[in-house]
Order: sequence, then structure tokens, then C-alpha cells
Amino acid sequence: MGDSLLPLLTAISFVFLGALVGGRLASVCHIPRVTGYLLTGLLIGPSFAHLTNLPVLLPPEILLELRPLSEMALALILMHIGGLFEIRHLDRWRHRILLFSASEILLTFFLVFGAVLTVNLAFLQKVVPGLTLWQTSLAFAFFLGIIAVATAPAATLMVIREYEAEGPVTSVVLTLVGFNNLVSVLGFAVLAHIFIFPGETFAVLVMRMGGPILVGAFLGFAMSVWAQRLELPSENKILMLGGVAINVAICRALQIDPLLASMVLGMTLANSCPRWPRL
Repeated sequence: MGDSLLPLLTAISFVFLGALVGGRLASVCHIPRVTGYLLTGLLIGPSFAHLTNLPVLLPPEILLELRPLSEMALALILMHIGGLFEIRHLDRWRHRILLFSASEILLTFFLVFGAVLTVNLAFLQKVVPGLTLWQTSLAFAFFLGIIAVATAPAATLMVIREYEAEGPVTSVVLTLVGFNNLVSVLGFAVLAHIFIFPGETFAVLVMRMGGPILVGAFLGFAMSVWAQRLELPSENKILMLGGVAINVAICRALQIDPLLASMVLGMTLANSCPRWPRL
């Protein structure tokens, strides 16, 4: 067992120590530390090692073993962003937040859609078996356009935390991140139903889109009831970690999106739990 754990522990040490060095160098260069973390991940990852013929510090099989940690981290971040969707907070911005979100999402989607469609039709001319050039270009454009709408929640939140930014602009930015990811996940499910799984029934699509919402809402409400009986801060942390973990586990078992469920979980907690600020 010791020999089998050695590569995993070595990889974890590379990740943490590399992040420490990368973050410090980024700070010296007066750029956000998350930039250093990202560059460190690129440099110690398997793709860069294969490109430069250097020893692989993080083999792909080790990265797969570390995947549960990254899923938990992203789920916690999405839950935090979902917590910004408080009714009283959104009511203050009213239609303006929807206008900001719609303009940002539509502009991003159509710019990427048009660029991908043009490039594939005029230059690359890649064709998927069973589709024409025009159909393939449309499929590429739709998928990459809706993927481009998604905003990396981890990097955004880390930069905000690092600079201790707080105020209406910060709240709006995080809320827009939530809207972006919500639209991206639901839009991707619709496109996958049309282009990849055209034989699936409408009920499967509803399950793929509505399943995470139901799971996140149910667990969020259950956690909000339980949280009112807790007193110690350590108990609150255990409840949050356990709730997010079981949320991800249920979503993986049902083969639905755990990140959307985590966002809904945060939304439910923020609007139903009086102790949400403490959580």
C-alpha cells in the first residue's frame, strides 16, 4: 500500500509546493496569485512535459485520482456563488442584473459562434462523419459558443478574496458568474440532446436539466433545517462539507451535473436558512 501511495503523495507535494512558488512569483510581479497557480499547473502538468520531453511530474492517472478533490473544491465555490442569489439582493438590482447578464451572455455566444463558424467553413473544413460541412460547422459553433459563456468561478473568486474586494460591483460580478454558468450548463444539455443524443426522449432531457435543480434544492432545504440545531462553528463546517460531498455523490450516481446542483444548493440555503451568514 505504501508503494501505491508514493506517486499520489509525490504529486500532491508538487501541487502544493509548486503553487507556493508560483503564487509568490506572481505576487512579486504584482499580478494576482491565481495567475501563478494556473501557470504552475500548466508547467507541471503532463501536456507540457510531453511537449518539452521533460519528466512527467503529474501523470494522467494521478490526476484522475485527485479528481474528487477538485470536484469538491469547485462544488464549494459554486455553492458560495449560488448563495449570492438572495431574493433581497436580486430585488435591489431588479431588471438591471438581467440586462447585464443577457448582454454579456449573448455577446460572448454570438462572437464565438460567428468566429468558429467562419473558421471551419473557410479554413479548417473539418467534417464529422454523417454530417455535412455546414452541419459540422454549426455544431462546432453552437457547442463552443455555449461553452465560452461559462466563467471560471474558482479564478474569479480567488482574485476577489486575494484583494479583499467588497461592494456592489463585486457582488454583481459574482452574480453574473452564477448566471453565466447556469445558462452554459442548461444550454449545453439542450445542444447535447439535439446533436449528440438525438434519439433520447424528452424525459431524459428534462431529467438532465431538472435533476440537479431538484437534488440541490432538496439537500439545501434539508441542510437549512439541520443548521438551525447546530451551535459550534466546527459543526457548521462539517455540515457544509458533508452536504456538498453527498450532493456531488448523488449527482454522479444519477449522471447529472453536480456543479449546477451545488449552485442551487447555495441558492436554497441563502434564501431559506437564517444562519446562512454563519455557514
